Amino acid sequence: MPAPQGMVMNGPYGGPGGGGYDEEDGEHKVRRIDAWGRSYNGYDVLNGFQFTWDDGVQGNLIGNTNDNIYEFYEFNDGETIDSMTVYAGDGEGYVNGFEFDTNLGGHYSIGGTEGKVNYLENLGTGDLTAAAGRDSTHGSGDVVDSIDIYFKT
Repeated sequence: MPAPQGMVMNGPYGGPGGGGYDEEDGEHKVRRIDAWGRSYNGYDVLNGFQFTWDDGVQGNLIGNTNDNIYEFYEFNDGETIDSMTVYAGDGEGYVNGFEFDTNLGGHYSIGGTEGKVNYLENLGTGDLTAAAGRDSTHGSGDVVDSIDIYFKT
């Protein structure tokens, strides 16, 4: 999806495959991230994720769960992302994983660190708002194949 008004997009990261997705709740900020990792075709990858926004709306499960590798992060009031890195194939492969640090000293990491290292350049206000697959036919299947990440401007 193109960046909606009031949001800035980072990406796309990853490769082709899977089905498209568009996870947003208007201009609401993501309050909680639940994410799963796994080994897939010899790589540690992002198996799936699910957002819950600050109004309590829970998004769809993108990809799949894995009881063995699960991490969640819940943002505190006033907490924003200061830096974020996505590890993913460059136009191929999968989203291996991602990590971020917050203004309140929080750190979150899920999945692997193989693939291209992508330091997100434009975090806007630092308020994570949405994620989407590359297009209507590429995004998520057995694992997360591609991702665009959106922040408030």
